[in-house]
Amino acid sequence: MTTATPLPDTINDILGIGGFAGELLSMLLAAALVGTIMLTMTAFAGPWAKRKITAAFTDRISVNRIGPMGLGTIIVDAVRLLSKELIIPEGADRPAYDVAPVLLAGSAILASP
Repeated sequence: MTTATPLPDTINDILGIGGFAGELLSMLLAAALVGTIMLTMTAFAGPWAKRKITAAFTDRISVNRIGPMGLGTIIVDAVRLLSKELIIPEGADRPAYDVAPVLLAGSAILASP
């Protein structure tokens, strides 16, 4: 029977860096890897769960036409968002036009208790 090797030890073996620096680096990389996986799973599960819960509240069928159980909808939404055309009105002050959403969101975040 084989025993499971902890992720930082596996990363340290792959990197081949010894000593305290190697252990520290492998622990940081392992934490970053686990965090990235968890955030990615949350990014997929959050919108999917929101759609399912909202459908249950309103007594209707949720999005289920793209992929198994509607999981492909998240990918379709991301592609749609990335493919939207950026429309800038003629004669607009470009720096102010670009900075305005950041200032609005930043002031709302700073003003919240």
